[in-house]
Amino acid sequence: MICMLWLYLCLLSLSLRSPLTTSSPSPTYSAHLCHEDKRFAMLEFKNSFAIDDSSIIPQLCAFTGQVPYAKTSSWKIAGRDCCQWDVVMCNPLMGHVVGLDHSCGELQGTIPTNSALFTLRHLRSLNLAFNDFFPSRILLRA
Repeated sequence: MICMLWLYLCLLSLSLRSPLTTSSPSPTYSAHLCHEDKRFAMLEFKNSFAIDDSSIIPQLCAFTGQVPYAKTSSWKIAGRDCCQWDVVMCNPLMGHVVGLDHSCGELQGTIPTNSALFTLRHLRSLNLAFNDFFPSRILLRA
């Protein structure tokens, strides 16, 4: 079941690829900061999970060559622009959050049906592979 979910999330991530910027800013343009309501939505998403490095899932990440770590640790209320947070990709012209890569992020908990992630209208790429969302009901649709 985990393999099927992982495969689905990988395929979904590949099918939704669009030109994205990474969290490193480019000095050649004036980037917009991420929108405050989107920052709060991502913080709400972060706060809905625990960080669990004791399960077998981080070991699976290491087996695949990835380094598991708490990717939301840089996500804070004040201070930085959320486009500068780990795993967040933004559109450099508008500041919209367009990608999140939480693979091997040590997240543990259920994904609620009213998750704050659903408010990220411009999100085009979402990778949640190798996290523990049991017993969330994630429906696989083609």
